[in-house]
Parts: sequence; structure tokens; C-alpha cells
Amino acid sequence: IIDLGHTDAVVEFDHYRSPEKVYVFRSKVSTPLSSPDAPQHALLWLLGYEIVFRELGDMTEDDED
Repeated sequence: IIDLGHTDAVVEFDHYRSPEKVYVFRSKVSTPLSSPDAPQHALLWLLGYEIVFRELGDMTEDDED
């Protein structure tokens, strides 16, 4: 999140496996909802998760195979 430009972010998250065996990652956006920056900061969290998990479970073949 910091690397994406939100230098004032408080970076905390929870992660666990639900009873349905689904991995859950939850983050609290540190910007108040009443702030005009809240939508942009929420977007940065989503982009951050996308970057982290982009290749997780990637089943494509490598050129080396």
C-alpha cells in the first residue's frame, strides 16, 4: 500500500481459513469513510491485494517445461 503511494496508511490485515475452508484476507482501510480520499485509498488496497495474489495458483505452462 505504501509502495502504491498511500504513505499515511496504517497497514494491518487479518487472514484466516473459514469453516467453509475458504482463505479470507481482511483489511481495514485507515481512511475515514467521510474523507474524499476514501474511494482512492480503498482502490489502492484492492490493487495491492491483486499484485500480491496475481500469480497465486497460476497453472499455466512455463516456457522452460
